[in-house]
Amino acid sequence: MMLLISSILSGIIGGMGVGGGVILIPVLTSFFGISQKDAQFINLIYFVPLALCALYVHIKAGRVEIKKAIFMALGGVLGAFFGSEITSRLSVPLLRKIFGIFLLFIGINGFRRKDDTDE
Repeated sequence: MMLLISSILSGIIGGMGVGGGVILIPVLTSFFGISQKDAQFINLIYFVPLALCALYVHIKAGRVEIKKAIFMALGGVLGAFFGSEITSRLSVPLLRKIFGIFLLFIGINGFRRKDDTDE
């Protein structure tokens, strides 16, 4: 049941464009004892249908500039390749610390930013 609830919450967060892995990876590692690397791999598999669904909704609502999105996706594919190569060479404890620092940075940045109102 916890896995289903965390998957739904992660999907909601991911659909907002925040990144569902922020929820899913800690849940998988903390509550289900899955290794950091395996949790990140599961998150990547989970992300594909999630991203396609969210992309459909945002394109339908006219929020996506297709040319920019394609250009950024190409850069993202290249970055994902190199990131995966780097991750495969890191130890699990180091990877967990890097991920924790990333989450901490994102959290602090969220509190420091002023509200962006464009609508």
